Amino acid sequence: LIEKNYTLEIANREAEIEFLKMQINPHFLYNCLDTISWLGFTNGNSEVTDLAVALGKFLRASIKREDYYTVKQEMDVVDNYLFIQKYRFGDKIEIRHDIPEEVLDFYIPSFIIQPVIENSIVHGLEEQIEKGILWIDIKLCEEKYLQFTLKDNGKGMDEEQLQQVILNYSDKSKKSSIGLSNVYRRLNLLYGPACEFHITSALGKGTEVSFRTPVMKVPENNKLGKL
Repeated sequence: LIEKNYTLEIANREAEIEFLKMQINPHFLYNCLDTISWLGFTNGNSEVTDLAVALGKFLRASIKREDYYTVKQEMDVVDNYLFIQKYRFGDKIEIRHDIPEEVLDFYIPSFIIQPVIENSIVHGLEEQIEKGILWIDIKLCEEKYLQFTLKDNGKGMDEEQLQQVILNYSDKSKKSSIGLSNVYRRLNLLYGPACEFHITSALGKGTEVSFRTPVMKVPENNKLGKL
């Protein structure tokens, strides 16, 4: 327990440094987006306005990140991210949700879904010719935990590639804070093996990431450290 707390404290400090490095005059960025939105509106281009608004919301959530979000708040972040991506990919990517209303008010670590979705798009669907599908399933299990299943029908990986990915995100010596490494590290620092983080994949058939978090009706007091 002492070692775990020490590791979390060090990780918090590292994350705080990275967080501060990311705060490069965010007000300037917001003002630029407001200007772009205004120009789109005055010139009758609603798509530019909508895109600028979505990007502004996503940036605010990224920079002013809380330790915990409700599932609804987390999905708002995901929806803004996917709205932006829709302008890149059009109808090439379809999103399918299975998120019952009963889970929307439970708290989960913030930005725990979006990095996995981004990983699916960048590594699984972006180069795919046929239409890509992303499934986002969240289920309440035994009234004790939330089960998350995020999968795609992208290019997938063979067994050697899969084992390399698992090694990369599970290696504690690596300092990567991107995508799966970020999510895996945070979940393990918070919940240990109880998070049951798993990734499966098959070449040409897609990839699935699953994990679980304890049911929280109110956010916990301890700091997540914006990892």
